[in-house]
Amino acid sequence: MKRIFSVLLTLVLVLTCLLFMLPFLPLPYGTRIVLFITLYITASLAGNLISPAQFHWMMSFVHPGQRGVFTAHRDMILLVLSIVYNLGMGRVIDHFTAIGKPETGLRLCAVTILLLMAADAVSILLSADAPSVLENARKEPSFFSAVRANLANRSFLKVVFMGCSWNILSFFCNSYHNVYLLQELQCSTTFIVTAGMVCNVLRLAVSIPVGRYADKYGFARCVTLGFLLAAAATGLLAFWRPSNGAVLYLVYQIPYSIALAALTGSLMN
Repeated sequence: MKRIFSVLLTLVLVLTCLLFMLPFLPLPYGTRIVLFITLYITASLAGNLISPAQFHWMMSFVHPGQRGVFTAHRDMILLVLSIVYNLGMGRVIDHFTAIGKPETGLRLCAVTILLLMAADAVSILLSADAPSVLENARKEPSFFSAVRANLANRSFLKVVFMGCSWNILSFFCNSYHNVYLLQELQCSTTFIVTAGMVCNVLRLAVSIPVGRYADKYGFARCVTLGFLLAAAATGLLAFWRPSNGAVLYLVYQIPYSIALAALTGSLMN
C-alpha cells in the first residue's frame, strides 16, 4: 500500500510543481493552456485515486468510536496550517510583486510545495501499517472484483452520487462568489478576506462538537445535518442585494461554516 501511495504522491508532486512553472516555460500560449489542463486533470485524478485509500489506511489506526473526534482534530490542524501557509506565501508574493519580480514569488511557491509534498511522501514511507490492515491484506479482493461489488451496492452508489453532487455544486457556486461580491455588491477585498477568516475561525470552533455528534449519532446523520445547513445557507444568498450584501454574507457564513465542519470528514467516513 505504501508503494502505491508513494508513486501517486510523487506524480501529484511533480504535476503540481509543473503547474506553477508553466508560465515561465518558453512555449506558445496555446500549448501552455493545453498543458495546464492536461496536468491539472491528471493531478486531480491521481489525488482522487490516492485519497480514499490513504484515508482508509489512516482511519485503521483509530478506534471506531472516536473517528468523528479524530477527523475533527485532523481537519482543525489542516485548516490552521493552510491558513498560516496561505498568509505566509501571500506576503511573499506581495513582496516580490511590489519590487517587480512576481515570477520569483511563484517559483518560491512551487519550491515550498515540492518540499512539503516530499516530506509527506517520506512520512508515509517511514510509517507502519496498522495491525488491522496487515491482517486483512491477504483477504482483500482484486481491484476489478472490488469495483464490480461496489457498483452492485446501491448504498455505495448513493454515497458516491451524494459526494460527487456536493463537490460539483460547491465548485460551481463558489467560483462565482468572489466575482459577485466584487463586481455586483462592490465589496472590498479586505472584507472578503476577513469574512473568509471568520468562516475558518467558526469552523474551528465547532469542529470538535460536530465530531462528537458524529461519533454519537453516526456519520449519516451528521452528513444530513451538514446538507440541511448548507441548503439553508445557500438559500440566504437568494436575498443578496447591494444594500444588504455585506451583512447577509456574514450571516451566511454561520450555517455554512457549521455545514463544512459536518461534511468534510463525515462524507469520507
